[in-house]
Amino acid sequence: MKKLEGYSIPVVEEDGKIWALHQVKTYEELEKCQIVLNTYPTGTGKTKALLNAIRKKGFERVLIIAPINELIHQYKSSIERFKAEHNLEHEVFLVTSETLDEVNRRSHSRALREILKKDKAIVVTNPDIVHYVLLQKYGTGPMKRTLIVDLLKFPELVAFDEFHYYDPSRLFFAFVFIATSIYFNIPQKYILMTATPRREMQEVFAKMGITTSKIDYEADQCTFSSVKAATPLEVEILKGKIDDYVDLIEEKIVKESDKDILIISDSLRRLIKLAQHLREKGLDFGLVTGPMAHQQRKINLEKRVILATPTIDVGYEIERPQKHRQAIDIIFFEARDSDDIVQRLGRVGRVFGKKVTDTPSQAFVIVPPKILCRVLESLDRSSNRLEFSKTLRELVPSRIESLKREFLGPFRLIIAFYEDAFCLLFPKDQKGILSEYFQLLEKFFDSELHEVRNLCRNELDMYYFSIADEKTRGDILKRNPELKKTLRELYRDESEATKALRVYQHFIERFILPFRASGDQVYVRDPKKLSGADSFVYEKFAIITQYRVKRLTELDTPEDLRSSVKEAYLLEEPLERFEQPFIRIRTRAESRFFVPLKIEFTLMNKDIHVGELEGVPVYLVNPDVEKECFLLDFHPVKAEVNGYVQRVLIGSEALKAQSYLEEKPWKCDLFPR
Repeated sequence: MKKLEGYSIPVVEEDGKIWALHQVKTYEELEKCQIVLNTYPTGTGKTKALLNAIRKKGFERVLIIAPINELIHQYKSSIERFKAEHNLEHEVFLVTSETLDEVNRRSHSRALREILKKDKAIVVTNPDIVHYVLLQKYGTGPMKRTLIVDLLKFPELVAFDEFHYYDPSRLFFAFVFIATSIYFNIPQKYILMTATPRREMQEVFAKMGITTSKIDYEADQCTFSSVKAATPLEVEILKGKIDDYVDLIEEKIVKESDKDILIISDSLRRLIKLAQHLREKGLDFGLVTGPMAHQQRKINLEKRVILATPTIDVGYEIERPQKHRQAIDIIFFEARDSDDIVQRLGRVGRVFGKKVTDTPSQAFVIVPPKILCRVLESLDRSSNRLEFSKTLRELVPSRIESLKREFLGPFRLIIAFYEDAFCLLFPKDQKGILSEYFQLLEKFFDSELHEVRNLCRNELDMYYFSIADEKTRGDILKRNPELKKTLRELYRDESEATKALRVYQHFIERFILPFRASGDQVYVRDPKKLSGADSFVYEKFAIITQYRVKRLTELDTPEDLRSSVKEAYLLEEPLERFEQPFIRIRTRAESRFFVPLKIEFTLMNKDIHVGELEGVPVYLVNPDVEKECFLLDFHPVKAEVNGYVQRVLIGSEALKAQSYLEEKPWKCDLFPR
């Protein structure tokens, strides 16, 4: 175990108060440029930097986009406190599905429109709602078309919190905002907040000629006074998974009874098994997982020992107001890359604003063998926490992601759907002006494609056809005779074509159009509270492949969920490795990437049918790309494909594989078969 020194952050006096330097520089830099990137470490007051910019620059209409609803609720209290302290007159609106219900249960789009008409307002929402409005999938009729205009014109300032959360396929909505403000001369400023910025993002902004300023902790270390922000940290690097260190975790919980401990695992299944062990030993803890209700999470976050999935990485504040030192003293966590390590280390030993700042914290960093040596070297070369973070970024690869690669594959359909819908806002004689706008937007994705919607015409029309009534279907086939020809060639009869259309609609609405791509969602009852909740909605693929379950009837699903959830299961136990389900796929597709009509699951050696999936993409992993799958942190599984056992990627990983593992651009073939 090596001890790393903590760090302090520079402070300045302004308006008779002490501020962290970055909380002042953020608004100062907005005077000079369009985008400010605040990269100060986690827990040093970036939210207050944003609010101070609103105050000092006099922004009247502000849109704050936070990746999860938990963070949105935390913003409410932060903004209200800041408003009261500095006499701001803005109305504050939290925009989620639940809060829009309170305004207008019958029409969320009308409720949102009323909010966007406000003259002086701070609107905090999630990217899901913004994403759907931009794709004109929010609301019905003409209103969904004009709502996008209202949204794009509303803010003077747009802030993206936890910006590292957005992988390339999720950056679509941010790029649309920025490209639209540039092309249509909408005066807007942007603040991007993240402790782990992507270099590629800065390169994109530079290439587009967008004026950008990066507020960097390292650049601010000069003659300013400073305040301690993080304690010294004793670090130990371990190899494997969290379940390899159950005894060590138990020992720490028992022996360090005066310490607050946080344990983070990338796997809900591994976390549940650890929780079972601790229960058997009579040890108390709080479980914080994605499936849990807000109030239950809040209660569990107050426990001395917290077991959490990566849901805790974004926006969860662990507060111990009764303690004069750090809230979290000891952390165990799994990490697959440098970004994970840096983000999770930022959870332990936070003392900004605390009285006691020199009590050392401990971190047990559990990493896979492929990065172990480089993480150890990074630690060996570092003497303090920030130096360790910097060296990790230099020596340990972050996620191998690329905007250009991402949108070579099926994710380009997101751009195509947006372009197709955006055209509807303009009369026919004005649509010529959109060509330049679309070219500008596509440059953000490092794409040389011209008007993506035309390249993906069959794929777009196949979706419109799948959701259309009989008359509209006739109009689509008349407009696109090539689609009619393709349907006749691919499907043997009307029954097979009907099933393929249902599967295709399912695929588009689960993996392409949503902000958070996922397969079928199922209702799960968990009487043993293995997950920390009595019941929850979760992805079917994860449930039937990782847990022993019992199928329930449709009537077991709560009535308010039946429109969106079609199946229900009773959670019994996590599956052991030897019990992993056997996957069977049948297809007539000839490419490595395809959407089968269905995927079947049975329990190995028992021939018990567990379930099946529809509309889920598959990528066949040949031996020559297995190493690349390893580097990309993909997880191939064995499946029987047309009678032959081979390794495959399923779901979102299959989509990414088509982008990252293929040399040639995707040929836009998504017809299920």
